[in-house]
Amino acid sequence: MLMYVRGADVVRYLVSVCRDEQVVSVSTASGRTCLHIAALTNNVQLLDCLLDLNANCCLTLRFKVH
Repeated sequence: MLMYVRGADVVRYLVSVCRDEQVVSVSTASGRTCLHIAALTNNVQLLDCLLDLNANCCLTLRFKVH
């Protein structure tokens, strides 16, 4: 999944090859998205990249995180 990739350039390339802009909003079984992971790891560059690629910032987790 793209969420584990650190380089924004790699993410942009993969999205261009995939030709599916929705791939940046894919979520895990718990509802965690690329944006969640980027925020949790304090990866501002990746956050900016995902938002530029129109990642859905309104998705929420399906389960409470403790």
